[in-house]
Amino acid sequence: MRISWILIIIILLLGASLVSSLLLSVSEAGTELYITQSACVLAIILLIVFYRSVMKPIRSITNGIDLLREQDFSSRLSHVNQHEADKIVDMFNGMMVALKEERLRLREQNHFLDLLVDVSPMGILILSDADRIKTANKAAAAFLGFADSSALEGLTVDSLDSQLAAVLSGLSQGQTVTERLNDSMIYRCSRLSFMDQGYPHPFLLIEKLTEEVMIAEKKSYEKVIRVIAHEVNNSMAGVNSMLSTARLMLSDSSDDYADL
Repeated sequence: MRISWILIIIILLLGASLVSSLLLSVSEAGTELYITQSACVLAIILLIVFYRSVMKPIRSITNGIDLLREQDFSSRLSHVNQHEADKIVDMFNGMMVALKEERLRLREQNHFLDLLVDVSPMGILILSDADRIKTANKAAAAFLGFADSSALEGLTVDSLDSQLAAVLSGLSQGQTVTERLNDSMIYRCSRLSFMDQGYPHPFLLIEKLTEEVMIAEKKSYEKVIRVIAHEVNNSMAGVNSMLSTARLMLSDSSDDYADL
């Protein structure tokens, strides 16, 4: 039973005792009766004061619980003019300030991370426990052939009709592979996880390596061409030297024959 009801019942019983004693005083009068009546009146007054002093902090605590339940961290509890209860009120208000600041900080961080994920050149797919796509950024949607990233939400990776999706669906946790697709596009795909509220949440990373690989291959070809050109030039230099020597020898021999 609630404290308020218990106190109300006690006040009513004392009130009934006082009324009954007043009715008896009409026929019987005495010092003991007046003492009893005075004690009843004093008890009622003390109970009323006690009720107000107890119920006011309880109501304040109840209001605080309601604020927490509604996640209203902007409101504050007012003092009840009781030293011990006001300590609890100050502690509660300090906790509400800390919760508000922490919630604001987390909201700002989440907003910043959402912006980073959205503009990242790497494709990011955040999956649910059932391997359904919860969130996808623009790069992932473009890699998988979707114009809008929201169209991927709720789908499974293996249900997508794409060679890249087949590579992603075959990944195991913690695995990273680099694949060259039939359209000569090269992707590095990874399946990783992050912790949230004590549980691991899987996500997929897609990195396009086509341009980097083409640049690396171009540099390799340029290096090979320089080596081959150097070797050819060296060979041609020897051939040219031999031809020059042969020309001189032939010219000298022709002069000898002319003298004859």
